[in-house]
Amino acid sequence: MFLGVVGFQHALVLVSVAYSVVTTHLGERATFIQPIKASFKSNVGRLLWLAIIHASLHGLESFFFMKSIFGGVMEVSKTEDLVLRLASNPFAFLAPFMDVDATSIGMAIRIGAFVGFDYLFDGIAYCIYVVACWVTIMERNYWGIGALSRSFNLVETKRYQAFIIRLIETVVCGRSSRWLLQQVFGQLGSALMICTFRIFFLVCWLVFYISARAFHDLPSSFSYQTLEDFLDRFK
Repeated sequence: MFLGVVGFQHALVLVSVAYSVVTTHLGERATFIQPIKASFKSNVGRLLWLAIIHASLHGLESFFFMKSIFGGVMEVSKTEDLVLRLASNPFAFLAPFMDVDATSIGMAIRIGAFVGFDYLFDGIAYCIYVVACWVTIMERNYWGIGALSRSFNLVETKRYQAFIIRLIETVVCGRSSRWLLQQVFGQLGSALMICTFRIFFLVCWLVFYISARAFHDLPSSFSYQTLEDFLDRFK
């Protein structure tokens, strides 16, 4: 239930951001309430489906690495506690050899390998997921597996740019940054700053999607008319 509410809110934010950015880019004016109204008129169910798939894949990915790296080395309960702690400790990935569970060099290497692989594959999955969200919002004929497939092709078209955006986003909005901001600005201040940063990077991913689509679809079918058609859906 909680994940459903979070996914629903994220879907509304995505549509609101898309409406606001496109409206501004076309030189039109939008009131504060218009992006919110547009988000409720959109088909958020398709975005919820993508969110569920992304969360499920992330869980399977972590489970796979947990079993592959720590399987047979530790008890199941201890392994689950270790993986949960590594996912919540902001500095766990910085010093695996100093971790409390690094009782040997072999275990330290396993801890470092788990955190490294988890970050890498989670980053790749997130790039495809967030671009798939923009595909679903901007292109009505793509959703579900089709949106994920098109997203993969778009990310592959500009993979280095996607890597740079995701790397900067991970540094700015990652667990370590949240922890540091909490020490300086407190819980509320850090939450507001992280939310602002996340909105900024959502806009970055939208710009990336537009750029990748214009480059990928040659001869390009993307034009101002495409953006105007998008806004017409909410009138």
